[in-house]
Amino acid sequence: MRGSPLIRTFCLCLGLILAALAVHGLTRRESATITAPVTHQPTEEEEVQATRVPFEITLSAPAREVMVESAGEQVKLGGTELVVGGELTVTDEHPVIFVTIRWADSAEVPRFAKMRIEPPSLPTRTHTFDAMGDIDDVWEPHLH
Repeated sequence: MRGSPLIRTFCLCLGLILAALAVHGLTRRESATITAPVTHQPTEEEEVQATRVPFEITLSAPAREVMVESAGEQVKLGGTELVVGGELTVTDEHPVIFVTIRWADSAEVPRFAKMRIEPPSLPTRTHTFDAMGDIDDVWEPHLH
């Protein structure tokens, strides 16, 4: 490179200072703070839209008790059938579904249950729960 070593050193220092300022601007605490997006929380006066969603659970073995809970409502199913079903109440696009299955045979062997929900005008969603023995699990499907 041609030119005075003093000018080259000055240009190099100026470039390093500008790079340091850019990195500082990107990483300072105010710009690094992540704020949660503002979501609308319905007030008591606003009516919450509740939707009934049919569901079906296919069991790998007969169950003594099947409980499904969503939006504060609990559906209890029993019997020795391998396919049980009902309807869930869903209040938003990201429901939380709690599933508890107590098997008729209490042996600690691998068991599974496949849950299928059919939201109105949306594709069918499925999820498989599995455990050694009884199942006590949560599913958070995205309904949009």
